[in-house]
Amino acid sequence: MQAALLHNPRVLAAKKEALAARLGIRSARALANPEFLVSPALGAINGTTEELLLTQPLEINGARAARTKQATAQAQGVSAHATAEVREVVALVRTAYVQLWRERQLLSVAKDSLENATTLDRIAQKQVELGSRPGIDLAQTGLEVARAGQQVTLAEGRVKSAEAALSTLLGLKPDAMVSVLELPRTKIELASLELATTQALAARTEITIEAATLESLRQDGALARAEGKPDIAPQLRAQQLVTRRATSKDYGFSVAIRLPLIDWGNRKSRIQQSEAAALAQSDRIEAARQQVRQEVAQAYARQSAAQSVLTSFGPALEQARKLLAASKVGFEEGKTALLSVLEAQRSYRATLADYAQAQADASLAQIEIERATAAFPVTLGETKL
Repeated sequence: MQAALLHNPRVLAAKKEALAARLGIRSARALANPEFLVSPALGAINGTTEELLLTQPLEINGARAARTKQATAQAQGVSAHATAEVREVVALVRTAYVQLWRERQLLSVAKDSLENATTLDRIAQKQVELGSRPGIDLAQTGLEVARAGQQVTLAEGRVKSAEAALSTLLGLKPDAMVSVLELPRTKIELASLELATTQALAARTEITIEAATLESLRQDGALARAEGKPDIAPQLRAQQLVTRRATSKDYGFSVAIRLPLIDWGNRKSRIQQSEAAALAQSDRIEAARQQVRQEVAQAYARQSAAQSVLTSFGPALEQARKLLAASKVGFEEGKTALLSVLEAQRSYRATLADYAQAQADASLAQIEIERATAAFPVTLGETKL
C-alpha cells in the first residue's frame, strides 16, 4: 500500500486535481480584473469623450462571495473524490495482493498433485512390470500425469497474470518481480451492522462529493441572482491623451452604478435551472446513502459466510489427508484399486484448492468491509505541481 500511494498514477493524479481545485478558490476570491478602454482620436477631429477609461468593478452585489462559495464547494468535492480514489486504489492493491497469494497457493497445489500423479505412475509401472496389475492401469496413471501437468501450466499462467496486476497497481512494470507473499492473518472485531452503517454514512466520501455538487449548484443560482443586483465601479477618465497636451481639467474620477434592470430571460432561466438541478442532486445524495447502506450490508453478509466456510475446513483437511495416505499404502500393497486412489487424490487436491480459496475469500471479505465503511484513513497532504 505504501508503494502504491507513492507511485500509482491514479493517486498522483487525484492529489494534483485536489491542489488545482484549491488554487481555484484563490482565483474566485480575487477581485474582478479592472477594464482599460483606450480610444485615442485619429486626425485633427476628436470625436471621443474619453481617450482613456479605467473601470474597477467592486462586486458589492455578492457575486464574488457566491463565486468563492461555489469554488470552495467544488474544491471540497474534488478533495473528496481524491480521497475516494486513494481508498479505491488501496482496496485494489490489497485485493490484488490476496489474489496473487491465492494463485500461488493453487500453483503449489497443482505442483503437489503433479508430484503425486508422477509417484503413482511410477508405482503402477513397477507393478505392471511385475505382473501384479493390468497394463490399462499404467495408461490411466499416465493420463493423470498429463492432466496434472496441464493444471500446473494453467496455474503458472494465472500467477503471472496476478503478478502483472499487482505490479501495475504499485506503479511498477508488469513484469517486475513480486516478493513472496503471506496472507494477512489479522482477525478484526466487527462492530454491529447498525453501527458500521452509521460510521460508513459519516465517512464515505461519495456522499461528500454529492453534497458538494449540491452546494455548487445552489451557489450557481446565488451567483445568477447577484448579477441582477446593482453594483458600483470606480472609474478614472482622461479626455485627452494624444490629440493635445492634457491639462488637469482633462482628468477626473467618477463612480459608475450598474443597474441591471432588464433581463431577457437569461438570468431567470439560469436560476430556475440551478434550482431544478439542486432538487435532482438532493435525490442523488439519498441514492448515494442507500448505496452505502447496501454495500455495508453485503460486505457483512460475505464476511459471515466466508468465515463460516473457512472454519469448516479444519476436519475436512485432516480427513482428506488420511484418505489419500491410506489409499497410497493400499495401492502400493496391491489392496486398493487404481480408481479409488485417483479419486482420493482428486478429493485431496480439490480440498486444498477450496481451502486456499476460502482463506482468500475471508481476506477479501475483510477488505470489502473496510472499503465499504471507509476504515482506511487517507491524508492527501500537500502536493506540488
